[in-house]
Order: sequence, then C-alpha cells, then structure tokens
Amino acid sequence: MAITSVTQLFDAFLQTTSTHDVREILTEIGDSSESMLDKPFGPLGLQWHAYGDNTSNLSTIGLASKAGRSLTERITNMFDGVLEERKPNGIVPPTSPREAAQQWYGRPMTGPGEGLFNWSYSKTGIDRRLHVVVSSSGQEAAPTIDIIDEGIGIDPEHMPKTILSLQAGNKITKRYLMGAFGQGGSSTLAFPRGRDGGTVPQGHPAEDARENAAARAPGARHGWQSVRL
Repeated sequence: MAITSVTQLFDAFLQTTSTHDVREILTEIGDSSESMLDKPFGPLGLQWHAYGDNTSNLSTIGLASKAGRSLTERITNMFDGVLEERKPNGIVPPTSPREAAQQWYGRPMTGPGEGLFNWSYSKTGIDRRLHVVVSSSGQEAAPTIDIIDEGIGIDPEHMPKTILSLQAGNKITKRYLMGAFGQGGSSTLAFPRGRDGGTVPQGHPAEDARENAAARAPGARHGWQSVRL
C-alpha cells in the first residue's frame, strides 16, 4: 500500500524489524542519498534536521562503545518513564529511584530478606507496563530490540530538548530518576546494523533510529521523528 500520509508512515515504521524494510519505506517516501539537511523531499514534504541541532554530532554519538551499556541506558529510560508518570504534583520528590519506587509503587527497599524477591509486583500492574521485546532482524547475532513502556511519554514539542538532545543534562536535578547521562536517545544510535538502523518507539510519540538527522512532519497529529546515521 502506498504511503500517502504521515500517519501511514508512522504505522509502517512501527511494523519494521529489519534495515531492509526501513530502507524500502524511506525510498518510497522519496528519501535518497541526495537528500539534504533542512530541505524538503518527497510528496510528504519531510526534511532531515541535524540530531541535537548539531551538524558535528557524530563524534558525540560515537562515544558509545559497548552495545550492552547502551541498551541498559534505554531500559533505565523506560523505568524513568513510569516513575515520572507516577510522580504527584506539588511534592518534594524523593532523592533516589529506590525511594521513588517504594513511595509510588510499593516496591520494598532492598535489604536482608527484602527487595524484589519478596515483592508481589503483579498486584501493582507494573509488570504489564514495562516490556523488552526481542525479534528477528534477519541477522542471527543482531536481533531487533523494542523497549516499550506505558510511562509519561514525551510531548512532540519537548522531544528536541529531551530524547533527541545531546548533553543537555535534563535529568541532573531529578534525583528520583536513574538516567542522568546527557545522551538523550543517542546512546544506541551507533549500533544498528547498516546505514538505516532500526525502529525504536519512545512513549506515545515515536522515533525511528537511523541517521544523525531527524525527519520532521509539520502539522502531524502524533509527534514523532525519524533518526538516521
């Protein structure tokens, strides 16, 4: 089916598990090696913009050297999303993620005879809000990994300063969260196999992890951006 709207493009990206499928979608919407930053291309009028508003971003993105650590950063972002979603308004927040999880989700503080092994977490429903899904990418040693949560999500207008930022330090003052690395969503961008990477949803918006430029869809109802290396 031809892609004639941003909504259809978004849905198509969510269905992909391989770089080959991603490249086919990009080609269908008019992207090519000749597409330039901040210049509309294809019938949808999308355009690429430098990741983190920095055209020299590749050196920062390339700082990630271990795929396992970068995947862990994605998972901590998932936990942060559900903690942030549960945070009550108008309070002095806890000073650690452990305290936040105890106060807002009832998770016991870790200690002798305590902690996760004695927590009936299924009663809270939190186990239904956090998912790590591994699927085939066509390469046995490099599966596609989806990190999915039902946390606070990111409003479209906030994405450039959060998940698409570099070294912004958005969480430094939020001591009840785990992530404070300043890498936004860039920590995993160095690892997708092939030029076009793979799709990575983030909360209720979505981002498509590919190149160091983000395709923006003016006027789109759901905020999402596509990233390529």
